[in-house]
Amino acid sequence: MNKMSIGIKYKKGFAVKEGNGESKTMTTSLLASCMNLGYIFSQELFDVLCTLNNVSVEALGKSLIKRLKELKGADVEYNPMYPNFPEQVMEMSDTELYLNAVFHYWTSGEWKPEYVKEVREYAVEHTYFTELGCITIDEFKSIFTDLLSSNDSLMESDKETIEYFLRHPINLTYPDTIPYKETLALVASHLLYKGESIDHLVTNSTDVLRIFTYMSGGDVSLATNTKFVSLPRATRKILVNALEGVIHIDDLLRHRNKWVKAAHSLHVGDYSTSVHSIMRTLRENKPVKTIIGKVEEFLEQKRSLEASTLLSNRPGEFARRLDHLVRISKDKDVTSILSNFNNVKNKVSTRVLLQTLGHFNTRNNENHRLVFPKGSTQKAKKLPALERIDDSIVYDVTHSIVEELENRFSNLDPLGNVYVDTDLSLCPLPTQMRSASEGLVNVGRGTYMDIGSNLYQKTLRMFVYWVGRDIDLSATFHDENFKMVSQVSYTNLRNGNNYHSGDIVNASRGAAEFIDISLDKAPKGAKYVVMNLYVYNGPTFGEHDKCHVGWMTRSKPNSNEIFEPSTVNQKVDLTGNSKNAIPVVFDLELRKAIWCDLYGTSSRHMGGNNLHSNKASVEEVLSGIVDTNRFSLYDLFIMHAQSRGTLVHSRDEADFTFGFEESDITPFKITEINSQFIA
Repeated sequence: MNKMSIGIKYKKGFAVKEGNGESKTMTTSLLASCMNLGYIFSQELFDVLCTLNNVSVEALGKSLIKRLKELKGADVEYNPMYPNFPEQVMEMSDTELYLNAVFHYWTSGEWKPEYVKEVREYAVEHTYFTELGCITIDEFKSIFTDLLSSNDSLMESDKETIEYFLRHPINLTYPDTIPYKETLALVASHLLYKGESIDHLVTNSTDVLRIFTYMSGGDVSLATNTKFVSLPRATRKILVNALEGVIHIDDLLRHRNKWVKAAHSLHVGDYSTSVHSIMRTLRENKPVKTIIGKVEEFLEQKRSLEASTLLSNRPGEFARRLDHLVRISKDKDVTSILSNFNNVKNKVSTRVLLQTLGHFNTRNNENHRLVFPKGSTQKAKKLPALERIDDSIVYDVTHSIVEELENRFSNLDPLGNVYVDTDLSLCPLPTQMRSASEGLVNVGRGTYMDIGSNLYQKTLRMFVYWVGRDIDLSATFHDENFKMVSQVSYTNLRNGNNYHSGDIVNASRGAAEFIDISLDKAPKGAKYVVMNLYVYNGPTFGEHDKCHVGWMTRSKPNSNEIFEPSTVNQKVDLTGNSKNAIPVVFDLELRKAIWCDLYGTSSRHMGGNNLHSNKASVEEVLSGIVDTNRFSLYDLFIMHAQSRGTLVHSRDEADFTFGFEESDITPFKITEINSQFIA
């Protein structure tokens, strides 16, 4: 990771100083190479590059092209089973397709049919170019500040970016607070390695546990267990001293087993008598009375009003349990419970308030709930809907939360006239990004994105490239009720106007598979297409040497190269600890891609882990990701517009815009959304 790749990822540009040279010819050549990959320079960037000498442009160009190829997946060679796909698969006889597959399987993938790769005719594709511009040093440094200010978890690549800044300090600006605890753990660990105090960052015992977990290479969300490492004595002393200042038995009990192991590794008795005494209570499993323990006791006894009074000391926990409290309450207690909540709602974080608002907004009109358990690999769980509560309660809760949020937003800088694109209603709030896959573009799960840039592109081409064992690419067609009606896979290479490039079972030297979907000629009754990836036999995606997937849109599928970087809409690395993945769903009627980035549990039979043994889980994930009402970016931005600006209905009238154009706050600007608009 370097300054250029960071600038491109977050700002679609990079910092470059004007020179005293002249390199217009070399810069034009570099621009042409970038355009082949789907990128174009802004006028400002082109003019600045022209002031450099040829040697500087050549050096910069090598780094730039390397990074752009990685982003588009053009840094590898794609060799499908049938090199003249899709026409070759269209025209080949069933017998030849069958025999090729049998011989390939019999030799465990060592044998492949040999075909001459024909010269493909050139055709002009309708390409949407991503513009790269110049950014200032201050804009570059703001990336660090925004990441630390994020109110949600960060992707692994975001954490690597923070680590880059910490290793290369350039008069960085730290925010007043680091609101997300996992990010705080990263920064605190950096200070610890330098032997500096972390007392100013730590506010509770769990902060210390996260920091130690991060330093041990564990899951900082604390969803899984960690094997704690042995730290230098000086580092242990700083950690235990920080813990001594904030230790509270209630916090420790939330992660009792983890703390028993952590205390042993930290040798807490060497540095603090009080911490050692409390940890001994934990280790010996002595009974301890806590606030949360008493809350649970009250809830079991259906004494929800008393529980709410206790939870007033834990406002965030109160918000998360509010539905449960009113659901089990007697009618006469509900008003008092809501009053208790209203008294402390100003102490609940904006992120938790938004989650609570989103939950109650759709509380009584959902057939099911889709939840995403915490962890490093994102897996969705579909749960039945909760029992109905009185609509007046829903109104009181949502009205109260909106009132609080609008009050908070009104204290932020004014926006002037604000335009909000209504299509943002199809974009949920980005959340739980810690488990998000690194891609060409990154958005929240469930976000709807355009397929291609215009109606000329009528072929959707999915692709996968991997190095390792047998991975299969499949596409399933589903009706409006999410039932599977047809499929394209290694068992069915041809399905009407939809084609598979052939199954490869040995990718020790790298392999690729493609599927072409005709957007205008889908099977009868099909509304959705689901992209499925299965490890047929072998390790998880993350354990493969390399695996990335994506899609492109083509207007001339039999022309140009099979893999044309300039037509790639999305490329994403699969690194999850799973053997099943659904990266994306396509809505054929809306011409939209619905971003999923979900992994599943394997369900296999004698035929292996494949589409046929996972049909039910595909339908469940599809219905969960599509048929779920969630609080959207549109809802969030409308609140900002009404609280600190004037809502207008035309871009021309607006001082500030939310939408999908380059100058907007878009769903792709996750860091800015989580740091500046969920504050």
